[in-house]
Amino acid sequence: MRAIAIVRQDFSGQGVQAEVDSVRALARRMKLDLSARDTHVVTDLVVLLAHLNSTRTDVVLVPSERHLRGWMDTVRRTVEVWTVDPPLCWPRGGGRPHSIIRPDRHLQDAVHQRMRSGTRGERRVR
Repeated sequence: MRAIAIVRQDFSGQGVQAEVDSVRALARRMKLDLSARDTHVVTDLVVLLAHLNSTRTDVVLVPSERHLRGWMDTVRRTVEVWTVDPPLCWPRGGGRPHSIIRPDRHLQDAVHQRMRSGTRGERRVR
């Protein structure tokens, strides 16, 4: 699954690098495809979120929910949101968040969801 990471500089203060490291570690642990160029340290999400649909992203990683404060529902319309602290998956399309424990569970869930929707790895255009 392809991921991007978003770290809000205005919420991180002096700990920006530590939070970037934490989302990269989560991506490695959960076997997500997160390149260095897909790790964004921002103060304003508007431009980044405007291009989210064109990035073919499955998961947005953030250090905590507050890094998407006010934008969570918008982001979840097209992708899942995973938080480092606490380790939660906020499902695409809504629903209650659940704990991120095992990489294989989340990878299997994503494959099954795509198969049910008939996309087989292709992103649906809405």
